[in-house]
Amino acid sequence: MEPEHRSIALVSTSGAIVPGEFLLWDEAPENAEQVRVRLHFRNEEIAREADEYFSALLLIRSDLEALGLIPRCYGASRNVFPSGMSRGMGVGDRAYKLTLGRQARTIDLVNLFDEGPDVDPVSIEAQELYFREWLRSLS
Repeated sequence: MEPEHRSIALVSTSGAIVPGEFLLWDEAPENAEQVRVRLHFRNEEIAREADEYFSALLLIRSDLEALGLIPRCYGASRNVFPSGMSRGMGVGDRAYKLTLGRQARTIDLVNLFDEGPDVDPVSIEAQELYFREWLRSLS
């Protein structure tokens, strides 16, 4: 199975842009029960496997954060987070754009690896904090 290729910009803590490319396998070559994400940038490579794409992306983001880099895509955007259902359906490559005080709707679904004008790339911690704030805003 051939991987899907997705260009990505990585943003450094200084604001510099580092070009990269994701390679996405819906079935990891060694384990068809998992997905694989491989990121090529500079002359480096990071590859991770997980049950679904958001988890694999989190593992890669953790490695990137140690290098002072954040991918500029919806999967690393402050107000984007998958539901349990979106993670469990298919390969888990979709997540919701979240608005405080409003329940997420189907129209709010985005592909984790897409980029748009509203992407706000942040650390894993900042993304999780916003998600918790969004949950509290619904009560």
